Amino acid sequence: MNVPRRMLVGVRSTRACGLTWRGCRRRARCPRCRGSGSAGRPGTRRAPPGERYLAIATGFLGGTGGSKFQLVALAEGFALDDTQNARLRLVHASPDAPAVDLGVLNAEKVVAPVLVAGVSFGSASEAVGLTTSPGTLPIGVAPAGNPSTVDAAFHVTVTAGVRALGIATGALDPRWARPSA
Repeated sequence: MNVPRRMLVGVRSTRACGLTWRGCRRRARCPRCRGSGSAGRPGTRRAPPGERYLAIATGFLGGTGGSKFQLVALAEGFALDDTQNARLRLVHASPDAPAVDLGVLNAEKVVAPVLVAGVSFGSASEAVGLTTSPGTLPIGVAPAGNPSTVDAAFHVTVTAGVRALGIATGALDPRWARPSA
C-alpha cells in the first residue's frame, strides 16, 4: 500500500500546541508552538519520502497498556532480487494474543520447523520477508515457545515473485467480541 508522506505526517505529527500541522491555523504565531523547536510529539517520526508503508489501526478502544488502540506503521522492505521465490512477512495485530511462533505445521500437528519466532503484538517479522519456494505451505501459529499448542492452521499458496503480508488480527478472548445485532 502506498501511503503518501504527507498522510503519515498528518496522522502522527503534531505541533507543540497539540494540533496537527494542518489543524493549527496560527502556524508561526501560535504562542505554544513558536520557538518550541518541536517537530512533533516525542517518539513521532517523519516518513522518508518515496518509501512504502503498511499502517494498521489495531487494539481495543477500552484497552490499556499494550492492548490499547494504536497505529502500527511498518516500512516495506521486501527483498526484490529473487524472482524465483516468494517472500512472506508476518504482522501481529491481535491485541490479546501472546507472542507467537509461525512455522510449518507437520503431520503430527506441531509447528516444526518454526520459521518466525516470538512475534509480539504490534511487531512484525523481518522486513525483507521470509523466502519460500512456490507451492502450498501448511502453516501453523502457536504461542511462542510452545509449538504443540496450535492456535491457527491454514494453507498458503504462493507463486514465484509474490511478496505478501500475513496479518494476524482479531481477539482471542470472547469478552472483546462484538455483540450480535
